[in-house]
Amino acid sequence: MNRIRKQDVFFSAPHISVQYVPISGVIEEHTHDFFEIAYLVEGRVLHVLNGRQAVLSKGDFVFLSGRASHSYERLKEEEPLPLVLNCLFRPEALFPLLDGENSMEELTAAFQKRFSAPLGGISDGMIFQDEKEEIFRLMEKMEGECSRKHDGYSWMLRAVLEELLMEIFRMIRQGRTGKFYPGREREFAEILYELDHHYLQPVSVKKLAARFHMSEAHLCRNFKKRMGSTILEYVQKKRIERAKAL
Repeated sequence: MNRIRKQDVFFSAPHISVQYVPISGVIEEHTHDFFEIAYLVEGRVLHVLNGRQAVLSKGDFVFLSGRASHSYERLKEEEPLPLVLNCLFRPEALFPLLDGENSMEELTAAFQKRFSAPLGGISDGMIFQDEKEEIFRLMEKMEGECSRKHDGYSWMLRAVLEELLMEIFRMIRQGRTGKFYPGREREFAEILYELDHHYLQPVSVKKLAARFHMSEAHLCRNFKKRMGSTILEYVQKKRIERAKAL
C-alpha cells in the first residue's frame, strides 16, 4: 500500500491543495499524512475505506483523516467518466498548534470552540450528500483560487477552507450524513446505492432481488443482518430524514 506524504503533494498555498481528478480506472489503496475532502462531481465510483465499500455518486463526498486507507474504482465503462474534486489540507493551515496532527479528534476539538453545543463524533466512515450544492460551490471557489493565484489567494483559500469545514460540521450536527456500509461485497454496495438514490420511488423487493440474481429471502435476511432493519424500514427512514431536511 502506498503512503502519500505532504512532500509528495504540490500545495498551491501553504498546506492546501484543491484540484479535479478524473477516475478512469483504479486508484490503488493508499494512505496520506493530511486531510482529504473528496467530492464526486460526475459519475459513480466504488470507494473502499479501511476494507469497507460504498458506491459514491454525483453530489456525494467523504471527509478523511490522515489515518484512512482508501481506494477508488470506476464502476462501469459505459457510464460518464467519474470526476472527483479533491481538497487536501494540513490542519496547521488554520491551526498552527496542530502541526503534525492528522486525527479527526484533534480537528474536531479545535472547531468545537466555534460552536455552543458539543459537535459529537465524526469519523472517516461518514458519507455526506450535498443536496443543495453548498459544499460544491465552496470547493469550486477554492479550486479557482488555486488555479488563478490572484493576489491574496492563499489568504482566500484559508478563509474558504474554514467556511467549508464549518459547513461540514454543521451537517454533522444536523444529522445530514450516512455511514459507510458494512461488508465487502460489491453487489451489496450496489444494492445500497439503489436504495439510497431511489428511495422516493416505489420499492419492489422482488425486482431488486431479481436484478442481483438472488432470492427474496436471501436478500431480506442478509439486509436485516447487515443493516439492522428490513429493506422497507430502511427506505421509510430515508424518506423521513428527507422530509425533515426540507
